[in-house]
Amino acid sequence: MIEYQADILSENQHLKAEIAKLKKEKECFKEDIESLTLEVVKLEGSLLDLQMKSKKREKTFKFMQLLSQQIIEAQDTRNIYTLTVNCLAENIGFDRVIIFKKEGDNFIPVASCGYSSEYLIGKFAHAEFAKLAVEKQGILVNGKSIEKYPAEWLLDFQVKYFIAISFAISGETNHIIFVGNQTEDTLRRPRLTIADFETLQTLANQIAITIRHAEFSEQNQLAATNAQIQNQKLEQALRVLKQTESELIQTEKMSSLGRLIAGVADKINQPVNLIYGNLSFANNYVNELIDLLRIYQQYYPQPVKEIAAKSAEMELDFMLTELPKILSSMHVSAENIRQIVMSLRNFSRLEEGEMQVVNINEGIDSTLLILQHRMEGINSSMPIQIIKEFGDLPLVNCYAGYLNQVFANLLSNAIDALEQRYGEISRLESQQLDIWEEEGEDRQEVFFTYCLQNPLPKFSIPTIRIRTENVNDRWILIRIADNGLGIPKSMQKRIFEPFFTTKSVKNGTGLGLSISYQIVVNKHGGLLNFSTEIGEGSEFWVELPINQDG
Repeated sequence: MIEYQADILSENQHLKAEIAKLKKEKECFKEDIESLTLEVVKLEGSLLDLQMKSKKREKTFKFMQLLSQQIIEAQDTRNIYTLTVNCLAENIGFDRVIIFKKEGDNFIPVASCGYSSEYLIGKFAHAEFAKLAVEKQGILVNGKSIEKYPAEWLLDFQVKYFIAISFAISGETNHIIFVGNQTEDTLRRPRLTIADFETLQTLANQIAITIRHAEFSEQNQLAATNAQIQNQKLEQALRVLKQTESELIQTEKMSSLGRLIAGVADKINQPVNLIYGNLSFANNYVNELIDLLRIYQQYYPQPVKEIAAKSAEMELDFMLTELPKILSSMHVSAENIRQIVMSLRNFSRLEEGEMQVVNINEGIDSTLLILQHRMEGINSSMPIQIIKEFGDLPLVNCYAGYLNQVFANLLSNAIDALEQRYGEISRLESQQLDIWEEEGEDRQEVFFTYCLQNPLPKFSIPTIRIRTENVNDRWILIRIADNGLGIPKSMQKRIFEPFFTTKSVKNGTGLGLSISYQIVVNKHGGLLNFSTEIGEGSEFWVELPINQDG
């Protein structure tokens, strides 16, 4: 019994020892659990922080990808600036963004977001701020910043915390990118960190490279544009030179022709005047001789055989009847020659370089006379009908010879059109053409409308109709119409271009209408235009100022 009690007592002591040991282990486990719990909390915090940093880095990476793609696709530096500030504000969440560019001694804003356009007018970065940003290559101001900066900067930038990164283009640090927030933490953006600073540095480097490429592209484009402009100028100069050379050659030809015509006219004029002046005397002498013969016949009706035989042989009665008619025909022919000579001298005025006060109707008549041989018949058949409706024109102050050249060109083209239509078998459907009018002043619109509303009538035989009229006290109008084939639509807009012609190489140089346009418009300050219908003909209008002084 005593041994049994001793065993129970020993067991109790052992249990108490085990319980005490277990309690002690429990306390240790409790401390370990608390320690582990703290570690778990710390790990969870670190994990959350890592997740936030990871999301931030992922967001920054995506932003960098997006921005890099956009600025690379940008066409010029202005777009690069704008895209950068907008992306930093919208995608990263900065309240204020500015890009400064050095102009002279100051850094001025070239793009911004978060500021009104009026706020930044005339503003530039503080000199000390810009100097510090350039020297340190960047500034970071957040809630943990040790360095203190002038409150004026923050007030001027309208932020409390900011990052400023300077970067160089073409070897010179001439840009500063500035981002800032009004609070330390925002819903869109946590506080600024070194990582943000480094991200902006990377971004600044990317922007610098892209801007440099854009500048190279702009310079290349500018160089290409300048080269293209220079090429166009050279081409234009060559065209003008070629046109001027051809016009000078043509003018010299006309001048030489004028001198030749004038010389020939003078040579012809001297004997013609002699003949014309003596014909009246010869006519009087012949009439007196005829009268004398009539008296002889009256008083000696039966002449001797020799006189009677000679009178019969020479058909004296017929000769006495025809001789006055011959003299009259000679007088008419001499008068015609005199008129031709006068017309030749009138047409040859091209060599006279000074302006003259002339009768335009006489100039047209002279030109018609020069071209008379071309109007006698088309293919030896149909003569060209000339209808002249000359108005009572005042004398016009002009270069008469040059205007005669214009009339000759217009009339020659009209004759060509008639020869084409009536000299060949042509079957064309008549169709109305759109009228081309070169843009100009109100005067040209009035002139154009008037001629369209008052067309010259058409004829069924080859016809050239010429009308001159006094428009008002400042202008006269010359209209030359034909009933040829008309001008094709595809050629109308080029009709006054140098070297453009509808004729073959043998028959045309393409300078007639071009020179006419230069003479009328440039040399006289007038107007030259036309209307046309396929199968109906064309009408050219020349409007000239009466006096060149306005």
